[in-house]
Amino acid sequence: MDILKYTTETRLYIKNNKDIVKYFDEVKEQYSYIMRKVYYIIRNNPKIKTNLLNTKLQNEHSISRRTANSIIKTVQRRINSIKELKKTEINQKQYKLEKISEKLEKLIPVLANLKLEAEMNDIKDLEKYRNLKTKIAFLKIRKDKLINKIKSLNYQIKTNKFKITFGTKKLFKQDLEKFLNKRDNQIIFVGSKDETGCNQTFQLNYVSKINQFIIKIRKDFKYKNKKGEKRYVYGKCFFNSHKKLLREILKSKSSPLTYRIIKRNNKYYLQCIFEINNDNMILTRNTYGTIGIDFNKGFVAISQINKYGHLVKTDKMIYRFGSGNKTENDLLLIINKLTKLAINTGKDLVIEDLNFLKTKSKATKGKSKNGKEYNKMLHSLAYRIFLDRTEQICNKKNVGLIKVNPAWTSWIAKNKFCDKMKLNIHTGASFVIARRGMNIKDVV
Repeated sequence: MDILKYTTETRLYIKNNKDIVKYFDEVKEQYSYIMRKVYYIIRNNPKIKTNLLNTKLQNEHSISRRTANSIIKTVQRRINSIKELKKTEINQKQYKLEKISEKLEKLIPVLANLKLEAEMNDIKDLEKYRNLKTKIAFLKIRKDKLINKIKSLNYQIKTNKFKITFGTKKLFKQDLEKFLNKRDNQIIFVGSKDETGCNQTFQLNYVSKINQFIIKIRKDFKYKNKKGEKRYVYGKCFFNSHKKLLREILKSKSSPLTYRIIKRNNKYYLQCIFEINNDNMILTRNTYGTIGIDFNKGFVAISQINKYGHLVKTDKMIYRFGSGNKTENDLLLIINKLTKLAINTGKDLVIEDLNFLKTKSKATKGKSKNGKEYNKMLHSLAYRIFLDRTEQICNKKNVGLIKVNPAWTSWIAKNKFCDKMKLNIHTGASFVIARRGMNIKDVV
């Protein structure tokens, strides 16, 4: 059973949440400070026990056990996320290292032969020898740098010895005031299914008469032991998305509820994060046919086939490659279009299995510029984002997703289908991928 994580967001209007906003502004800097402190403690002592760290935070900062636990969990998740990113970076560096090693393996014997010829005072061969010697020297330097970088990344993962800039390095260098505002712009309240309202510190209660959620936050930090102060602050809000799911969770206590208050552009927002079991019926199947997807640099080739494995329709969707958030936004639009198509046709989507990335790299290896560019694309962040987001959105929308080994799809397409069916190589590859999703074996 798959567990899906949802995040819904709403704006906290000051007129309805005056006390909450005031409380947030008063304690957010202290919250941020404790977060940074916890990070450095964990970084310097990765094996520290959570209960000991929790007690330490309670005593030093006069906060509740629940708040201390929430901060620790938030920091641990951030550390784990950074580790995953560094693992991806290692894979990318490892791929580059393999390519350089292959080049050196081919070029070093050539250099030895040229050296013998150059010793015979052949001016042309001497020039070739010197140029190749320089090229090999640079490749060795790059190889050493990659080896050292991989060692460094592995060391960072093992020891937690990596840096986190709370608020982004770029902003820190550009504008210190904006950096500080971004660094201290949120508070997270981590929940649990076992607690009242699925969160002991932050609670929601839906009131049908006003069609809104009442917010109740238990004060902490400097307010914990302060006499004469109210223990809670109240407000109200409305969620446009996932309101029904949220109400059901509040009744059934089927998921922990984690809340985040965040300040952006002098406006206040509330995020609610929860989990649901994806035990609903899958809306598609491969007995009706499939939709094959071939990911390429700047575009996605698509082939739709029927239950007999015959081509029904082809398409091509464009995205902006290597443009940061724009790339991801374009890919999300494409994925949503594909899942909608899958639901409308009742057909499973078929994509490349990331576990076969190395196999596909070998299958597409070539000396040509196109071959090198294609392998770069395979190891790009965009490629991984597309495969990961496709899986997430398919799970969310109950669309069947089949992962297949993508190796040799282009070769099979070129030698068996492209000329016969008048398809380009990329559409042909998506056609082969679609057929593999129906367990059809294409042999040339």
